[in-house]
Amino acid sequence: MLETIANITETRDLETGNHIKRTRSYVKTLAEHIRNKPAYADTVDDAYIEHLVESAPLHDLGKVGVPDYILLKPGQLNVEEFEEMKKHTQCGKRVIDTAQAKLGDASFLKIAGEMALTHHEHWDGQDTQRTQGEEIPLSGRIMAIADVYDALTSGRLYKRGISHEKAVEDILAKRGSQFDPQLIDAFIEIHTRFQTIAEQFADDRVHEMLHSTLRKLFI
Repeated sequence: MLETIANITETRDLETGNHIKRTRSYVKTLAEHIRNKPAYADTVDDAYIEHLVESAPLHDLGKVGVPDYILLKPGQLNVEEFEEMKKHTQCGKRVIDTAQAKLGDASFLKIAGEMALTHHEHWDGQDTQRTQGEEIPLSGRIMAIADVYDALTSGRLYKRGISHEKAVEDILAKRGSQFDPQLIDAFIEIHTRFQTIAEQFADDRVHEMLHSTLRKLFI
């Protein structure tokens, strides 16, 4: 049911493709890797990982509230459009909060709300909306890495995805600024697993052809 709800976003966002499947797998892989590290051992256990995996498909749910002229724009957003796009985090949190109020204090919905709201927050507080550093829930910090890696390596209407190696380089360069430094250290230890996931859930040929056609039409 959660995946079906999350796929509503895919019906509106041509960029999404297998984004939901890939980010869910990235989140699970990174969480499983850090579970025995001292900094996270008190938080990350089997139940927490299960809730992360259940919650991950909902991280971009708020995009259903983004106007079509922004969500489907075949090019980079201007400043005003980008500010409007950023509101999808708050929209997603409101939707999830409404569900949680009706269904009760289910842990996975709490984590889903955290993730939806904070997965674009920056560790150093720059270009952030409300939190920084360890104030950002761990779920949001983990999804931040998964989401950016997928955005870098996946094609968009206005750009082609970059190589795995270049994506790792770009993410590492933002260690301690955009991303939790300890999580980046963990990511570097297992980055090849992200590459395997990206290849396993690569967008299909039809999706690639759609991108190519739209580039020719609009760019």
